[in-house]
Amino acid sequence: MPPAPDRFPSADETKNPEPRIEMPYVAPQNFSAAVASAGKKPMLLWWILLGLSAMILIIQIWTYFS
Repeated sequence: MPPAPDRFPSADETKNPEPRIEMPYVAPQNFSAAVASAGKKPMLLWWILLGLSAMILIIQIWTYFS
């Protein structure tokens, strides 16, 4: 009776023999402007939400005392 083949490959067989393809470097164009504009939009939204919440709180307090 022949020996049963191994079910799990050895560590050498599981390594990827093909070399990885290097991607060419593409320099970001106007990177700082893109980060600045992307960062300001969410911050403006948070300030608007904070102002709206404060206004609702003031109206609720005003209504409670009147």
